[in-house]
Amino acid sequence: MFRCDLCQDELEWNVLYRDVDGLFPGIVVCVECQPLLLAQWRATSINAEKHISSYQVEAKREHITSTLDASPRLQRHVSAPSLQNVHQDDEPYPFISIDELTSYYHRWRHPDEAHMWLRKLHQSDYVILDTETTGSRRYSQVIEIAVLSKQGNVLFHSLLQPSTSIEPISTSVHGLTWKDVKGAPTFDQISSNLYQCLQDKLVLAYNAAFDIRLLFQTARAFEIPFPRPEAACMMYCYSKVRSEMTAYGQYRRFPLGDACQHMQIAVPTTQLGGERFILLDHRAEGDARHLLELVQCLTEQATKRETL
Repeated sequence: MFRCDLCQDELEWNVLYRDVDGLFPGIVVCVECQPLLLAQWRATSINAEKHISSYQVEAKREHITSTLDASPRLQRHVSAPSLQNVHQDDEPYPFISIDELTSYYHRWRHPDEAHMWLRKLHQSDYVILDTETTGSRRYSQVIEIAVLSKQGNVLFHSLLQPSTSIEPISTSVHGLTWKDVKGAPTFDQISSNLYQCLQDKLVLAYNAAFDIRLLFQTARAFEIPFPRPEAACMMYCYSKVRSEMTAYGQYRRFPLGDACQHMQIAVPTTQLGGERFILLDHRAEGDARHLLELVQCLTEQATKRETL
């Protein structure tokens, strides 16, 4: 069994997994997430337009590496602390499930359950959480956090200085480098304020298992306690509501930008190589605001559906 570095789903390699180490060193994604990774590369690389027509999934590693290296976003200093100092996967960083990291993790077996849950969501005291990270590995850490109230007020927002390096592939997504975070507070300095914002709240995030796991890993790195919040993943809730199935009989997952666009929420786009791509800024507060709009649209839709 393997886990996707992006969605963290555990699936059989020979059925749903594809090794894309030839595209981005060290990254393994499932076939559902692979198009998202490819689309993100196209949208964030300023040289993508030159290569987009000839780019294939089987492209050579050196071709992708040279393209990313040419981007000014990656020419800034991203390797402090040294990449040689980060922990390797064979060191003791065991995978911990989302159920172990939360007091309760909401799940929906079918669309009707998701709609019923959404109709009652307005009664919950929830917050919206989004993070940006150094990577998606078991030693990766959070470098930006945003928490919004259900009314859209910023309860917490901060850049964070990690104790490990920011991987170039992550910088290609959110644009943050060591230069951006080197003067920021560390997680142990802000944890009490952050935890207070999450206390007794239902935490909503898009791919919540990833955000919660990375928060835990950051707390572990700084040797401080981690609260186990009640959490729900809006990516999986939306997938149930939209109810599109993959060829493998699973509910299809969608990027936040695609979900917002499908719900007629305004999102920025860009034209590259004759194709139009959604281009969220992938910063914590901006993504959190898009998620809040999505949650509000989904709850409104579920309420209208009940009255029909």
